[in-house]
Amino acid sequence: MRTLATLVLAILCAVILPGCNEPEPKYRADLLAFDAELVGTWRHESTDRVVVDGKPQREVIDLKLEARRLNINGGRIEPELLDEAKRPKSGPFNAYTGTLVLPASETASETIEFKGFLIEVNGIKFLVFQPSTKQMGIGHLGGVVLPIHQAIKISRNGDELTFRGPRTRIAWLPDVQWLDAPPEPLPEEPELKTDAPGIHITGDIDRFVAALKKYGPREDFWEKPTVMKKIK
Repeated sequence: MRTLATLVLAILCAVILPGCNEPEPKYRADLLAFDAELVGTWRHESTDRVVVDGKPQREVIDLKLEARRLNINGGRIEPELLDEAKRPKSGPFNAYTGTLVLPASETASETIEFKGFLIEVNGIKFLVFQPSTKQMGIGHLGGVVLPIHQAIKISRNGDELTFRGPRTRIAWLPDVQWLDAPPEPLPEEPELKTDAPGIHITGDIDRFVAALKKYGPREDFWEKPTVMKKIK
């Protein structure tokens, strides 16, 4: 039994734990659309009231975004190095570290850290992100977390930020090699089963962007908007 447990642990570590950098994709640098006004804390207060200690209250979700710098090499963004001393100390900011604070119970909250970018594809902006290495370490073996990279459609109007999640999830996962991949060549525009539940995964970040390019403008591809307001 110990041999099996050791094997399972090794497999999980191989999937979960990256090498010397965050497990984030190498986007084309010309897609980055860093917005300094996103830096700060944003709050969503649900219109649905919840009862806490016998008193009706609004459910509150906070999102804190901090700026970070990443190197660019060969026209591609380089993933963030885990060794802080080796990260760039100068130059323009081009990425974000996010902290999402969610209500976990009547008296406690849950904090989730992620690494992300703001990208623009054909005039539409997306916040693209995945859990940080730190976050995956917290969830390790208790709630196993994979570095799944996803996108939400966003727009900012002053101190108001509007999010729309996809009805059909698209995700990038590092080092994916499918056993059942379709034969080459792949169509230039990915075809998604938008009327079926589940998640579409790719290991090619350009393929991920191609899906956003095709389905980003479609109104029926996105959920109803969620609005957050900047509080600091």
